[in-house]
Amino acid sequence: MSTRDTSAPIGDLPRIRRPANSALIAADIGSLAQVAACSRSQLPAMQGGNRIG
Repeated sequence: MSTRDTSAPIGDLPRIRRPANSALIAADIGSLAQVAACSRSQLPAMQGGNRIG
């Protein structure tokens, strides 16, 4: 993965690909705890059904 495909980390989240990063920002998620509180079906749905990461 090239660095241009990733963006700066949000909160305590690790670096992830830009589409996933944008999806989390749009959902107002900024911490690992908030990601952990999401269901397994919610995360892919945030990015239009594509796998996040």
